[in-house]
Amino acid sequence: MYNLLSLGLPWIGIGPKESHLGDLLKELGEGTGCASLRHGDGVALARLIQDRAAKPVSDPARLKSVGEQFRESVLAPRLAKIITNSVNTEALRA
Repeated sequence: MYNLLSLGLPWIGIGPKESHLGDLLKELGEGTGCASLRHGDGVALARLIQDRAAKPVSDPARLKSVGEQFRESVLAPRLAKIITNSVNTEALRA
């Protein structure tokens, strides 16, 4: 979903309301086209897809901003840790 955000694209998450998706939706606010539905709610999913297809995203810059913040605050440190661990492991083998 963060890849979609970084491109300014909306997403529909399917899962429990109390989750990271729910927290992210609260942070994004209205106008982004993003949504979350419960498991098994196919009728609501179909309606939501039709609704989103008819209404373009009003704030793609907001989506991109959240995606960039996540990349910088979470993904970049994770990647750095993976690289550091890999280098340290190789050094121990030498």
